[in-house]
Amino acid sequence: MFFGRIASVCAASAACGLAACSSASDARSTLAVARDGEDMASVESASAALVSALVVAASSGLDLSMRPALLPDPCVTVAATPSGVDYHFAHCEAPYGIVGEVDGDLHLDRSFDGPLLQLALSAQDLTFGTTLFVTWTATATVTGGVGNAATMVWRAQIDGRRSARGSSREFSRAVGPLSVRWGTENGCVSVDGESTGTFAGVGEDLGALTIALAGHRRCGGSCADSGSTIYVRAANGTRLSLHFLSDGQAQYTDALGQSFAYAPLCQL
Repeated sequence: MFFGRIASVCAASAACGLAACSSASDARSTLAVARDGEDMASVESASAALVSALVVAASSGLDLSMRPALLPDPCVTVAATPSGVDYHFAHCEAPYGIVGEVDGDLHLDRSFDGPLLQLALSAQDLTFGTTLFVTWTATATVTGGVGNAATMVWRAQIDGRRSARGSSREFSRAVGPLSVRWGTENGCVSVDGESTGTFAGVGEDLGALTIALAGHRRCGGSCADSGSTIYVRAANGTRLSLHFLSDGQAQYTDALGQSFAYAPLCQL
């Protein structure tokens, strides 16, 4: 591995130069940013994808009390409220092939602005795989049709903990606006847009992370589809782009334009 080779050279040689050791440190920092960027992109896109599955279940967009098609059936309890719907998830498989179970309660209020479906969502202690959303508030505007094929403009504030890679880490993220598109003819959901905020713990020395998704698409696999891209910028100045290739492979490109093979977390 590129990073391991540089680190070994620095450790083994008493004459290791400052520039070489600095390169090893930069490489580790860049890899940490890539990991954190992929991790948070997965959390943020998955939460938007879950809501798209609720809208799909509504078919016409008018009846959000329809139970979403999550497995095992029935794992969702739906109760209508005067302004919307309450959902209770019990060990539901996540939609679109996203890894993890959904557990907990989600409240959704619905209104219309002319032909636009407006959603306001809130949740506390909702778990999604190894992610606990301590608080989650979001708004969405569904356009371009509703139900089986639609576009949703998504904004959210999510705060919680992510247990991954041997540690539990807190996050606080301002997400959006994201453009979320789906269609049942191909069983895919795609997300474009930006988020910013913190992802504390192992990578807290990197500062706040800004993440931008471009053509980030899930079609049932554990990883994003080929052609999906994540751009990541850390407050410490580290920048990179992470590109998903075919067969679950990926590569990242650093600020100098150098590209390196990358084993995505979704394959580990």
